[in-house]
Amino acid sequence: MKYLRYLHIILFCLFCNRAICQVENDIQLKMTNTIPAETVKIHINDNVLVSGETLYYKIFCLDNITNKVSAVSKMAYVELLGIDNNTLFKHKIKLRNSIANSQFFIPANVKTGHYKLIAYTQWTKNNDENAFFQKDIYIINPFLGSSNKLQDSIENTDSNTTEIRQIEISNINTAKTQSIALVLDSNVYKTRSKVALDVKNLKGTTVYGNYSLSVRELDSVGLQREPYGEVKETLETYDQFYPPELRGEIISGYIVSKENTKKGLPDIIVSLSITGENPVYKNVITDKKGRFFFNIHENYTSSNCILQIVDENKENFTLIIDDKSINYSDSLKFENLYLNPNTEDWIVSRSIKNQIENSYNEIKQDSTIYQDLVKPFYSTPTVSYVLDDYKRFGTVRETFIEVIEGAGIRKNKDKYVFNVYYREEHKNDVFSIYTPLILIDGLLIQDNQYLIDYNPYKIESISLVKGVYFFGPSIFDGIIDIRTKKGDFSLPATLAGLKSLNLEVPQERKIYYRPNYQVKTEDLKRIPDYRHQLLWQPSISLNSELKTIDFFTSDTEGVFEIVLEGYTVNGNYITTKTYFEVKK
Repeated sequence: MKYLRYLHIILFCLFCNRAICQVENDIQLKMTNTIPAETVKIHINDNVLVSGETLYYKIFCLDNITNKVSAVSKMAYVELLGIDNNTLFKHKIKLRNSIANSQFFIPANVKTGHYKLIAYTQWTKNNDENAFFQKDIYIINPFLGSSNKLQDSIENTDSNTTEIRQIEISNINTAKTQSIALVLDSNVYKTRSKVALDVKNLKGTTVYGNYSLSVRELDSVGLQREPYGEVKETLETYDQFYPPELRGEIISGYIVSKENTKKGLPDIIVSLSITGENPVYKNVITDKKGRFFFNIHENYTSSNCILQIVDENKENFTLIIDDKSINYSDSLKFENLYLNPNTEDWIVSRSIKNQIENSYNEIKQDSTIYQDLVKPFYSTPTVSYVLDDYKRFGTVRETFIEVIEGAGIRKNKDKYVFNVYYREEHKNDVFSIYTPLILIDGLLIQDNQYLIDYNPYKIESISLVKGVYFFGPSIFDGIIDIRTKKGDFSLPATLAGLKSLNLEVPQERKIYYRPNYQVKTEDLKRIPDYRHQLLWQPSISLNSELKTIDFFTSDTEGVFEIVLEGYTVNGNYITTKTYFEVKK
C-alpha cells in the first residue's frame, strides 16, 4: 500500500530522535491525511448469557474505505459496561493481521441486566463517526436481583413483552448463501457424538478470508434480542488527539514545573519500567512542549509500570500521564430488561447445569498460547552471576567486592558509586564521566543507597554489560542488571519524580477446550458434559473450496445453531447459519 511509506516516515519522526515525543498540529494533520481511518467490528458467540457462561468475541480492525483489514493499529481495547459505566472487564489485545479474539467468564456476582460490549483502537477514537463499536449484551442471573434502573425480570413482567424463542424442527435445513454453504453429515445427532461440518466455498477466491464459527444451543429465554449487526457510534466530545499505535501500545504524558503547571518542560529524560520476572525498560526525552511517548511492542506479563523523571531537579517537576479512557458521555443507551415468566424454570435449570460444568473446570481447561518472553533490550550480557553458585555475603557491598568481577563499588562523600570496568585505560576514557545503568527487576535505580540497603539473599542474579552503551537519549558506562528471586523489588511510592501506572496485561491467545469422545477413557466417560457452547473457533482461514470441521455434542439435548461469519480478503462481510438437533 502506498500509505505504508508515510507510516515509516511518521514513525521515524515520532520515535527515532528528539522529535520522538512530538505530536504537534502539523504532525497530527499529516497523520490524519496519510493514515487511513479504521473501524472495529466484533463477532460474538451470543448476546444473551446466563451467569456461569463465557462470552467469546472476535475483533476485526478494518479500513474505513475499503473495508479490508487495516494495517494501522496493533492494539485493540474491549470493555463490557453496565449502567453508569460500571465496567465488568476491560481487555487489551494485540492485533495479529488486524484480528484478535478473547473471552470473558460471567461470574456469579454479576446482576441481571443490559450491558454494552465496547471495542475501539486509539486511532478510531479520532473518528467523527464510528469512534467505537458497541453491541448489546444481556446477562441473566437467577440468583441475584437486577442492576440499577432495570426492572425485576421475572416477577414484574408485561405479558405482551416477548415470546419464547422457538425453532420448528421440521424447518431445519442446510443454510446456504450465494457464497458459502454449511453442510452437516446429519440433521439429528445423539449425545456425545461426532459432528462433521463441511464449509463449502461456492465462489472461489472471492470468498477467501477469515471467519469465526460458533456452535451453540438455541435458548428458550423470553427476551427481546438485538439482531446480529453493528451500531454506528460517535463520541460527542473529546479534546485529545490519539496517535495510532502502529507498532504497539503507546504510553504518553508530559512534564511540567510545580511552579508553572501550564507550560511543559523540554529536554527532560523519562524512564519507563514494567517490573517483575519479565521486565521491560525504556527511556525517552520530552519535546519542546514537555510531552513524551513510549512505544511498548514487547510482550510483558506484569501490570506494574513505573515512570520516573531522570533529572537532578526532579523534586521540582510533576509527571502527568495521559488518560486514554473514553468518555462515552450519553452515547450509550441502556434499556429496561423484561423476561417472560414462563422461562423461569429454564433459566434456573441452565444455571444449575453451568455450575456443574464449571465445577470440572480444571479438567476442561483451555490451552494458553504463551507469547515469547521479553529479551533484555541489551540482548546478551557480557557476564552473569547466579549468586547461589557462590558463597553468600551479608551485604550487597560485600557481594560486589567478593563475587562480581569487572564491577566495582566505592564511596564518594556520602554516596555510593558503582562502576563497570572493561579495559585498563578506563580511568582516562572520555566516557568515564558517565555512570552505569542500574536496574533491579527492570526498575531504574537513581539513588544507589536503595541497592546498598537491599537484602542480598533476595537477589537471584547480577548481570553486567561492559562498555559504553547508547540507549534512547542516554549514554551509560556499562549496565548492571539485577534480578531478584521473586521479581518483587519496589521503590517508595512517595519518591520524587516517580509515578505508578497499573497496566492491563494484554490477553493471551487460547486454544479452547474440545472433548474427543472417540478416545475411550474412563475419566472422560464419568465426567458430566453440560456444554451449551459446543464449539467456538474464532479464526478460520478459508482459502480453499472445502474445509471440514469436527466437534462433539454434549449431554445437552436441544436445537443447536451454527453461525459462520467474517470478512473476505476484499472486505465483504459474509454470514451464514444452519441448525441441528441433539437427542439421546
